[in-house]
Amino acid sequence: MTELISTSVLYDAFAVITQKGEKVGDAYIYRGITAQSFNDGYELLMKTSKASITLGFHNTQKHECESMDDFEQLADSLSKIAMESAT
Repeated sequence: MTELISTSVLYDAFAVITQKGEKVGDAYIYRGITAQSFNDGYELLMKTSKASITLGFHNTQKHECESMDDFEQLADSLSKIAMESAT
């Protein structure tokens, strides 16, 4: 799947989720989205129960979803959360 969400939105959303979210194990949960980074430092995962996006090495993106609507909901939520980084 091609890049559907800009990497800057993903990085901003990840920062907000890890700053404002509740820490649960190795992950953070904020507004229904779970965010986690992996030990290698190259991968960030953000997911709901129905869709996920992994931002990997060289800003590669991997998307998994049950339907395109589920992915679009995740993308919309991440975009809204990313806007919080400006406030």
